[in-house]
Amino acid sequence: MKTKEFSWQFPFLSILILTILFACTVNPVSQTPVFTEISLEEAQHQFPNLKVETYSYDALKPHEGRNFTPLEMSLEEVMAKRASEREIPFVRKDHALGDKALGYSIGGPPGRGEVKVQLDGKTIFKASYGDDSPIDPVGGLLALDGKWILELIHIKTRTENNTVYTDTRGDVIIDGISMNEHFGYDESFDFQVMAGKPFYFYKKGGRVGFNFSGQHIKTDFNEVPHYACCSGAASNPFHFQNMVSFFAANGEENLYVEIGVYQ
Repeated sequence: MKTKEFSWQFPFLSILILTILFACTVNPVSQTPVFTEISLEEAQHQFPNLKVETYSYDALKPHEGRNFTPLEMSLEEVMAKRASEREIPFVRKDHALGDKALGYSIGGPPGRGEVKVQLDGKTIFKASYGDDSPIDPVGGLLALDGKWILELIHIKTRTENNTVYTDTRGDVIIDGISMNEHFGYDESFDFQVMAGKPFYFYKKGGRVGFNFSGQHIKTDFNEVPHYACCSGAASNPFHFQNMVSFFAANGEENLYVEIGVYQ
């Protein structure tokens, strides 16, 4: 079993006259896009409460969802370690921002689907998501510390040899600002609030990292399965109030991973 644990500190960024604080809430955007990462090892020396725990498993043996074969311990031992944390799921939809109703609508002609975010019935943001498919183009709509967060899923379908394939690309949008555009991500996905702080995955330059409370954390993962539908959804990340569990690939190594903030 490989276990890595770490936490971080909120960075302060001075830009000429303005000192912009990347706060411990949802505020990972500044007036100038800045992308910096810290390693797991660097973060591990700073704060012990945020932990990354990885378990190699045998991909050649049949597995579905969380039913897999770890290489160094039993599945029962892996699942027992954070069993209490899995009893509290995280709901990725909120319906209020302060005292105002927060919601969204989906519509549009084929191939030009559009998501509209509404506050007290008034549209405050809209964006195209593309094609219709079994995948919901909204991964979540949340409110945190006076900001709204939309996880928009861009969808494109294609047909090859009479088979329809669906390509997806996530984009975390905070108060109307795309994190993909702001930080130059290839994709950002699976937003949640973890122990009261914002968390999401990002992919950039062929590697998957994660952003926690505005800080980019580097990993060795080159893939994290997500947005699968139907029976494949069992391999997507599972979200809880203090943690997220997911599968990842690190080259040829297949991993089951749990990231959480534990007291």
